[in-house]
Amino acid sequence: MPELAVADPNAETLPSDDSSPPSTASDALVGRTLGHFRVGARLGRGGMGAVYRAWDASLEREVAVKVLIGEVAGSERRRDGDASAQARFLREARVQAKLRHPNVVPIHFVGQEGDVSFLVMDVVDGESLAGVLAREGVLGESRALDVADAIAAALDAGSAAGLVHRDVKPSNILVQRDGRVMLADFGLAKTIDHAPIAREGGASESSALTHAGSILGTPAYLAPEQARGEPVDFRADMYSLGVTLYEALTGQPPFTGENASALLRQHVSEAPIAPRVLAPTLRPAVESLVMRLLAKDPAARFSSYAELRAAIDAAREKPTAPATFFVRAVAFAIDLAVLGTYAAILGEMLHVAALGWLIGALQFGALERVWSTPGKKLMRLRVVDEKGDVPSWKRSLLRSVVRASGPIVMALDLDVLGQTGVVESLIFVFALFGWTVVVLLKLQDRMARTREVFV
Repeated sequence: MPELAVADPNAETLPSDDSSPPSTASDALVGRTLGHFRVGARLGRGGMGAVYRAWDASLEREVAVKVLIGEVAGSERRRDGDASAQARFLREARVQAKLRHPNVVPIHFVGQEGDVSFLVMDVVDGESLAGVLAREGVLGESRALDVADAIAAALDAGSAAGLVHRDVKPSNILVQRDGRVMLADFGLAKTIDHAPIAREGGASESSALTHAGSILGTPAYLAPEQARGEPVDFRADMYSLGVTLYEALTGQPPFTGENASALLRQHVSEAPIAPRVLAPTLRPAVESLVMRLLAKDPAARFSSYAELRAAIDAAREKPTAPATFFVRAVAFAIDLAVLGTYAAILGEMLHVAALGWLIGALQFGALERVWSTPGKKLMRLRVVDEKGDVPSWKRSLLRSVVRASGPIVMALDLDVLGQTGVVESLIFVFALFGWTVVVLLKLQDRMARTREVFV
């Protein structure tokens, strides 16, 4: 079984409120001075490090200090290999310290005091996404996509600097009081080469991150290749972001095994429940984005963060202008003329006019959903449901049936013309057509719960 370094899901966040876990009395780092930083209460602890409040005596401000977990006096015995772990900690911290991005918690100082290696970061004025979800349950689509986009931007900056995070999860995503979203804790991050990633055949050796046989990260958020202890690249972070987005939208992660081993098996071999099963109001475009991020095969995810961010933008609900009645009426008249001509030809071929009309109406409904209709194409309109998506087949066919009923009503009402003169007949026909259009347009919208908007 590969070695599993599991991070506490609530650890290593940097909130600035009083909800932080208190440090233990046995923690010998509390009160100690590291360089010109005086260590205070512990904020959190994970599999690789512990984070403390600290006072920067030089600049007279509060900061957060992170130390390697094996160096927290009184917490556990020093292990074999701590010297190499310390060297890696310092090396990776220095790489991350060069990373400057508005969505990344910045590192200001990296140093060593005696046997303790440490780095110094900002204390974020806010709370973790884990705390937000614990309080609110779920985020709305727009807000969740904003978080995903901000973290994708942070990961993109890290990837450009040669870093892969390896521990993207809600407790490492911080939400400031002003709304800015920041990615924290590159404690499991590793540097990689900048060799291009091929879409076929997986990651190359030069872009490999972890060594086979070791697993680092938090089981609930691990990519399948990471769970197998295989070499990983930036697409593993995309998967973890997908798990986080899934949780933010549905209120639970896609996999909830009883233990770490069960979670790893699920990530590797089980398909997640479709998000819309848990959140029925979720739009299909957002669900499609999440499921692509959760693809088992890294090559089936996104080839770059630019592609991912474009997909996030495409999944956002775009504001649309409702179509005016006059434009809709013109489109309706064109569609009705085309449908009538097509249904008449079809009825002649079938020798049953009513059957031709019914078949033509249903086919027209299918055409409206898949492509559009001639009238709507000419008037630059499209049909959407209440969430702005393409209506379901049921709704599209219902719209078509309602639309097709108009000429039937008109045909029945024209029988009342009798011996009326030509002028009176024309006035009656136009009045009846106008009334029918008004009624049908309203009925289509209400019965099918759809609306027409400008493209």
